[in-house]
Amino acid sequence: CEALAATQQTDGEARKQAEELLDKAAAEAPNQLVAALCAVLKASPAEVADNIRQEAAVILRQLVLGLAHRDAVWDGLEDETKAAARAQALASVASDPSNLVRRAVGQFVTAVVNNDVDDFDDLQQKWRELLPALSQLTATGSEAAVRVIAVGMLKDMVTTLGEGFFADANRASLMGMLASVLGDQAPEVRAAGSQLVLAMIEVLNEDLLLLPAEGETTAPLVQVMPEVVRILQAFATNMNEDPLKETLEVLIQAAEAEAGFFKQSGCLKDLSETLIKIASAGPEAFSVEDIRHSAMEAVMALTVNLAEDVAKPEGHLLLEALTILTVDWMTEVEEDVDAWTKEGKDTDEDECDDAVVGIGEENLDRLAETFDEDVFMPILFKVIRGALQRPDASWKAVRSTVMCLAQVVEHLEDEDWVNQCVEFVLQHLEHAHPRVRYAAFWAVSQVCYDQSPHVQEKYSDRLLPAIVSGINDANVRVATSAVTAFVALGEELEDSTDLEEHMDDLLQRLFNRLHAGESQALQEQCLGGIAVIAEVCDKEFAPYYSRVMPMLKQVINSCTKDDQRSLQGKAFECVSLIGDAVGKEVFLPDAREVMEVMLPMAKEGFDADDPRQEAWHEAVGKIAETLGKDFKPYVDALLPGIFKILKQRPAESAGL
Repeated sequence: CEALAATQQTDGEARKQAEELLDKAAAEAPNQLVAALCAVLKASPAEVADNIRQEAAVILRQLVLGLAHRDAVWDGLEDETKAAARAQALASVASDPSNLVRRAVGQFVTAVVNNDVDDFDDLQQKWRELLPALSQLTATGSEAAVRVIAVGMLKDMVTTLGEGFFADANRASLMGMLASVLGDQAPEVRAAGSQLVLAMIEVLNEDLLLLPAEGETTAPLVQVMPEVVRILQAFATNMNEDPLKETLEVLIQAAEAEAGFFKQSGCLKDLSETLIKIASAGPEAFSVEDIRHSAMEAVMALTVNLAEDVAKPEGHLLLEALTILTVDWMTEVEEDVDAWTKEGKDTDEDECDDAVVGIGEENLDRLAETFDEDVFMPILFKVIRGALQRPDASWKAVRSTVMCLAQVVEHLEDEDWVNQCVEFVLQHLEHAHPRVRYAAFWAVSQVCYDQSPHVQEKYSDRLLPAIVSGINDANVRVATSAVTAFVALGEELEDSTDLEEHMDDLLQRLFNRLHAGESQALQEQCLGGIAVIAEVCDKEFAPYYSRVMPMLKQVINSCTKDDQRSLQGKAFECVSLIGDAVGKEVFLPDAREVMEVMLPMAKEGFDADDPRQEAWHEAVGKIAETLGKDFKPYVDALLPGIFKILKQRPAESAGL
């Protein structure tokens, strides 16, 4: 007992000595160690504290499974030792007053079964007493906590024993036990029974699950699934949150592994409607937010894994309901514009929004990737129209629908669908609410990246004026999004023709925003925008050189803090691209100044997480290309640092 108590102490040295003592006993006298641990389990609470008995059960399990520093010894124990340990384990599960002890002992039992036994019949030969004991413990005469542990033990042994439960000789017993636990008055027992059913669905072959016994018309688990669905419904209605959460988590695994069972068993409609109802509950419905998340993930798993069936006309109701739910989730955003602006102006992240917003966006991406666009897009546009026509539709609905299209556009191949997306987004670039304008410009960025050069060729004349206007937006985050949209649009423009009309105005606005320094994210995007213009315009950028280069050098020299490193890297890149555009004759004096800042970085090397590293390399390469032989004075100074950086890279990449 002293050694067991020491393993739980905060004193590191005492704990280490106790672990070493147990390791030695396991190696030199394993039978005696197991006997001693069983004696601890047998002791009463008055004799040995609950946490010590629990620790004894944990160590018994470790002796079966092994640890990094302690080999498994169970297989080499004497038969008498194993038999005594198994007997004590059943006694402890049945009668120990501590749930923690009973649960730990139950985990020891399942470890022994999964280690020693090949299948159901093998268990009958090696541990005949186990299943009758568990059957008795699942009966209503036991405490609810004991019933939960017993059913949980069966669940954890499904991988080993599962097929045997469905043998003709055992089906009646299985059905009787399932009927008992699924109809139990205690919600935690009903949850354990539901999780056992779902674990069987996850692990066992679908054909076996759906095969009726001789003389029956319905397979056992098909018979009980309606009750499992009713249990989920009751948990949600009665706010039994813990059992609901745990059961949903097991359901997700079953849906991922054997979605076909839920279709073939006839419960898909009721189950999916139940899950959507749970996930549709507002953010205040459950104190545990993971419940809504798990319900959503479960219905997503069913939908995606049954995509071939859901894509058929009879499956469109499920796909539409799920899309409506997803669009609704994306409306749960921060309402306070000032808070949203302040929190995200430097990072351009929407961390202030509810987690369901991001989940909804990811789910839309999954649906668009899974379903053919001619199936999904008509449903999505129908849902969008419905969302905007609701009497209570607000700016949140508009933002949500715009973001929907931004999420799906990368999966589109038909230009007609792409055009519909762009036309929709164009309507909202001047919306009254800044969060809608931000989303619209963000959507422009996505569609420009994902559908180039089609969007640039067809829409640049309509997008550029809106973007130029957006750069002067009063909200700094909207302005950042507008500049980002310009970068995405401009990178794929073939020449400066499209920019000519807007060049002066565009550059002036970028210069002004860069100089104002309202947010680092905006400054970085402005640098990207200026670089794009230089690349597209090439020699035609020369008239603007004298205005922009001093400003870029000022940015480079003013970045002295760690959190400004990415901004400095962007400035390096921008300088090098502008220098390439205007040519060596114009660029050389400024290139020398910039290289004086960059050279010490090569000597010092970069930290693994330094965001300047890639930009520095690209900038140096571009400057060398532009200067040609005039770059030679820097080579000797750069080489030692470059070799140092190259030596760092394997270590940085080791975890990839």
